[in-house]
Amino acid sequence: MRRVGLVLALTLGAADCSRSRAPEEVVVARIDGEEVTLDAFQAWMETALPGSATAGEPARGPGEEAEVQSRLFDQFLDEMLLAREAERRGVAVGDDEVRQALGPAEAGSSGDWAERRRAQARIHLAVQKLQEAFLRAEVRVEPAALDAWVARARSTRVPPAGVTLRGLKVASPEEGASLAASIRAGRTTFEEAAQAADPDGAPALRVSRAGLPAFVLQALDRIQPGEVTAPVAIQDGVYLFQLVERHEVGTVDEAALREEGLRTLEREDAARRQRMLLDVLRNRSRVERKTDRLPFAYVEPGG
Repeated sequence: MRRVGLVLALTLGAADCSRSRAPEEVVVARIDGEEVTLDAFQAWMETALPGSATAGEPARGPGEEAEVQSRLFDQFLDEMLLAREAERRGVAVGDDEVRQALGPAEAGSSGDWAERRRAQARIHLAVQKLQEAFLRAEVRVEPAALDAWVARARSTRVPPAGVTLRGLKVASPEEGASLAASIRAGRTTFEEAAQAADPDGAPALRVSRAGLPAFVLQALDRIQPGEVTAPVAIQDGVYLFQLVERHEVGTVDEAALREEGLRTLEREDAARRQRMLLDVLRNRSRVERKTDRLPFAYVEPGG
């Protein structure tokens, strides 16, 4: 996200609005009658989205920028609702936490704008605490859901049975048989033969047994690691294969996998509960958007 660009666009837009009214006088929303001003939105942007533009990110068109700014405005109002809920539940944020969030230089600055930045930082931290403490305290992960997650993850995490092999393409079955005999007799090595055919040699590849044709597996099963197969004809020619290593079905740390699954499902449940909480707060509160007063063309969700 091009954060600096968004904040700058809002600031410049506010400058146009302020020809008649200062940003702190521009009411962009009311929540249960309480006014929310443009400068509060600007302060929230700088607090919630600190940092610089992402290098190399392509520029957005005016329509895209307005869409992003509109969704950020919606997110800002949602955070105001959550902040009111945090206050209702007694979530407290200390001055030291605000100073740590803003940094010593900014935390010690003075003026109206600095005060508003500190107020927004306090709100943002209160919402974070609400999410982390109250919502997480309500999170529930059903054992059956965790078992299902672990089973799905295990199927992708456990290394399948397989082999590591090298392949050398030969001109014909007869040439392959002659070369295999020379390798077995010690007159040459597989590596020497591979480098004679290609300066890069034949790289070792690990493949699952399920990914190999049955006749290739049969040839490999007849030899030991370090040995070469008889010539094998496959779709694009005749090959000698050297078996480097066999791999049995791998194992996975079940305790670590269950812990990962538990954390993942807890995050998902917390996010779901936050969406439910926001739905309750939106229905319980009277939110009036004054989108015509924003310094950009507000785009309705899904519009």
